[in-house]
Amino acid sequence: MFNKGQFQIMVAFSLMPVKKINSQIDFKYVDGNQDATYLVDTVSAKYRLDKSNFGSAINIGIGYFFTDKFRTSINVKPYLNSFLSNSAKNGKVYGVQFDLGLDYFHNISKDLNISFGTTASRIIGGFGITSGGAKKKEYLVVNGNELYDNDIGFHIIDNSWAFSPKIGLHYKIANNIIFYANSGFQMTFGRESRMNFAGLQKDGTVKWNSKEYNDSDVSLTINNTKINNENIYNLPYKFSGVLLELGTLINLNK
Repeated sequence: MFNKGQFQIMVAFSLMPVKKINSQIDFKYVDGNQDATYLVDTVSAKYRLDKSNFGSAINIGIGYFFTDKFRTSINVKPYLNSFLSNSAKNGKVYGVQFDLGLDYFHNISKDLNISFGTTASRIIGGFGITSGGAKKKEYLVVNGNELYDNDIGFHIIDNSWAFSPKIGLHYKIANNIIFYANSGFQMTFGRESRMNFAGLQKDGTVKWNSKEYNDSDVSLTINNTKINNENIYNLPYKFSGVLLELGTLINLNK
């Protein structure tokens, strides 16, 4: 079914582990202080986060067999929530995952084989806390930048690494076309997190502004526990758990 020097294109639907717990989210941003030279404004948001175990993603990649049994692969997996509008991301986890994989294949029959492998991943995720814009004046000031639009995105941005052992079945359904199913367990580590505020400046360009949880003008509370730079693992979601994948491989050469 596979040969040394063979390239593949992979397209799949993935259920990625995004473990969310039932949580009360309270967010507040204070634009300025009593000594500010401009009018102080406050933006806040409250909502419930419902428990779930998976997030949906598409998987696009390319593989290369450097022997008849071993394949290396590179994949990109954007979460479907990433394609939502800014306001629709409120209370949802989104992002993109980059995978580097290595798999060993064992033939069960002419058209069926089993694979054992592992994947190293970089996950850049987000969590929407969108809210309205300024109420007392025309703009909000974030890091000294004036943001004028009424749909300013306040987002948690996560960066994590992951390691995922997995097992898969591959069945040849036509010449050079193979259906496959994978299952594995994703384990994340090295989590970093911050807040990014995105909004339009007066000239219409988008400006991204990074904030640390310890900054005095921002407050994120999860179930009455304030999040700071030291307790980011209290964020109400993580990217560890079971992953499932169904897809198609296309062999580009024999």
